[in-house]
Amino acid sequence: MPIMRARLAFLSVWFFTAPASAFATGQTYINQNYDYEIKIPAGQVAATDTPPAPQHGFEINLGGNRQLSVDASYDALLLGSAEAALRDRAADARIPASTRSVATHLAGLQASLISARVNGLTIILETCYRGDNNGSAIIYTFELDTDADHIKADRIMLDAMLASFRTIPLAK
Repeated sequence: MPIMRARLAFLSVWFFTAPASAFATGQTYINQNYDYEIKIPAGQVAATDTPPAPQHGFEINLGGNRQLSVDASYDALLLGSAEAALRDRAADARIPASTRSVATHLAGLQASLISARVNGLTIILETCYRGDNNGSAIIYTFELDTDADHIKADRIMLDAMLASFRTIPLAK
């Protein structure tokens, strides 16, 4: 059954079906379109969009309503910061605007993190922002949707994945 998630904030649409392209446990996912790499957590398979669809990232189905996803997109809306990108994505996830975020860093980039309970799930979002001298910028978004029974194990998996996230030098 296809899963469709509209991502108007980043002017992209993801279509996930049965994994046409999949990366297995322990492999490193490398995205040369958005210049990053990240390790797939142990015991998981990451599904990507079917080519020729743009390759923004991947999604891991953790069972039930639980999922972990990674997305990279150009800052087409000129949001200008990790915090603005986080707020934009949080609105899509129906996280109340009053929810406090935390400024942080990820792979040496400015980042913002937010966590909230929405419709019985805990949603953890982290975005980081990568500008360049040409006025382009890339927004990296990491999202975990999990339930109360799995929050601890799923959070450990997310943290391990974030620790493996690396940017690749931007193409000239």
